[in-house]
Amino acid sequence: MGADLAKEQALKAIPQDWMGWLAQPVIQLINKYVTPYAIAGKALMASWALLLGVIIPASATLLAFVGIHLGLKITGGAPGGWRATARSVGMCLGVADLATLGWTWWQVAHGPDFLSQTLGLGIGLATIRLLSLAWLLIDVSERHRLGAWRIVLLGVPTLLASLACSALFAFAWWLWFTAGFALDILR
Repeated sequence: MGADLAKEQALKAIPQDWMGWLAQPVIQLINKYVTPYAIAGKALMASWALLLGVIIPASATLLAFVGIHLGLKITGGAPGGWRATARSVGMCLGVADLATLGWTWWQVAHGPDFLSQTLGLGIGLATIRLLSLAWLLIDVSERHRLGAWRIVLLGVPTLLASLACSALFAFAWWLWFTAGFALDILR
């Protein structure tokens, strides 16, 4: 796609009377030097989307499980055991990651214009993350029968720190797709 755009722009820049003898060398130069970079750029874009959409959230879910369970063990135990923590974290954050991918697909595939796509994606991602982390706090509190002080002193600060990190990832995801929407408009 990038190579086709480069060819089109290069051919527009060539005066019509030069077209016969100059067009073919320009196309050969573009094919030789621009096309491999365009293919590498597409591969890089796809790998970055995979990293932002799947690998980082899965790693964050695993780290959240370890951090939450260790925090519970250190501060008075986890009566529900590690399986209860794993169920809470896996269900809450796993569902949130799937919802994020689904919402992104919906906005990309069915968004009518640039503004509604970017606003819908940003508001949807923030809502999904906020609801999933609040649900996680409630679920962990219920499964482990945490007391009020542990919830207030540990749960709420952890929720706020998790919201900050989650907002950073959601912003990176939003920025990635907003840049893609903007580039689609320019093409």
